[in-house]
Amino acid sequence: MWVACALDDVVLRIDPANSTVIDRLELTEPHRVAFSEGAIWVGAASSVVRIDPESLDVVATIEGGVGRDGGLTADDDGVWVRRAATPLVRIDPATNEVTDELDLGVTSGGDVLVAHGAVWTTAYDDQALFRIDLR
Repeated sequence: MWVACALDDVVLRIDPANSTVIDRLELTEPHRVAFSEGAIWVGAASSVVRIDPESLDVVATIEGGVGRDGGLTADDDGVWVRRAATPLVRIDPATNEVTDELDLGVTSGGDVLVAHGAVWTTAYDDQALFRIDLR
């Protein structure tokens, strides 16, 4: 299990069987953690960081991040980053680059997830839920 702790600037891997910390990565203001095949993705305030799950090395840093009230989700086809007052972006896990941007026309932050062939994202102050079809 991985946990982001923005107050201490760390991401922790915890053994759920005995609740002990087994790995500790120092990253500036991490807020979200997501996983895809062969990668751990950390959404920090000003960047998204890709970590190799075997070596725990930082493989890539993509500018933008999730801010303090955004979201992050990943599957094998992409990493979706939600941040207030900016477009929803997709990072291609093959290149570690932003390949898609979608302006939702909202200013508030929200969460994001991939499910049922779509990207779902919210905007809390705008009281909105968006479904973006991936098919």
